Amino acid sequence: MDKLDEADMSPYPEGWVPWVNRVKDLITKNTDGPEKITFYVGESEYVIELNRYYPQAQVELIERSIINISATEIRDNSIENWRFITKPFRRHFTRKVLVVGYASGGKTTLVKDLARTYNAPCSLEYAREYQEKYNVRDDELDTNDYIHLLTDQYAQTAEIIDNGQHSWLIFADTNSTVTKVYIDYYLKENISQEEFYLLDRLYQVTQAREKWDLIFVILPKSNYVDDGSRDMTMADNRTRDWFTKHLLDLLSPFKDKIVILGENCDSDSFFADNYHYAKKTIKERLHIEI
Repeated sequence: MDKLDEADMSPYPEGWVPWVNRVKDLITKNTDGPEKITFYVGESEYVIELNRYYPQAQVELIERSIINISATEIRDNSIENWRFITKPFRRHFTRKVLVVGYASGGKTTLVKDLARTYNAPCSLEYAREYQEKYNVRDDELDTNDYIHLLTDQYAQTAEIIDNGQHSWLIFADTNSTVTKVYIDYYLKENISQEEFYLLDRLYQVTQAREKWDLIFVILPKSNYVDDGSRDMTMADNRTRDWFTKHLLDLLSPFKDKIVILGENCDSDSFFADNYHYAKKTIKERLHIEI
């Protein structure tokens, strides 16, 4: 199984030639030698065009008598037609919302509240579970611990996305970029160059595999709470501001997906304001309503 990204292609009919060329590249990449290729299509015009641009392939026209739906209809409105998408392909149409920010900033609360509101699954911060299990504080995590945090946080979120049991929307509390900020804060000057390079490469690989539709960044406006595992030396405003700035710098390649929460909130209405603004943004950006 492979996928073809049509985002940079012209629409049909101009897009037929680049589309066929890219299909041929995918076939070459995934097969050892010449294979008999068969296209199963639902539009008679596709038969004509494929025979013209890919005469070596066989084209079969499928009657829509059992499931009266087309790929175009699914692409145009995947939410409305979610029940027609088979589980292996649902992950490609899943809307993925990430919530990040400084510790004790309300990330987990917001993710849980949004998940309940939209009846959607959520992936919570793996580090909290890991630190409770192994009884290790923020400032005690070493290179091996961060390897687990990077890989296992990704695996936990990916499993929720890939299992296809959800209804087109998932929420995630924290990702590899947040973990990278902690690596830079705690380990950059305290481990060997080789170890730091290893962690940085692992972060780059993990981050490249993440695909987010919307990223909420929560500003550090709430009180820093000691939960037993947090490093309270990070509670000062200077450190919190550095953390947030570094996080935004690392996320800058995805600035078109980023929405800042908490800019115009006071401490009394911080959590409620973030929740309502997040719902408003999901409606505007992802066209999903409750």
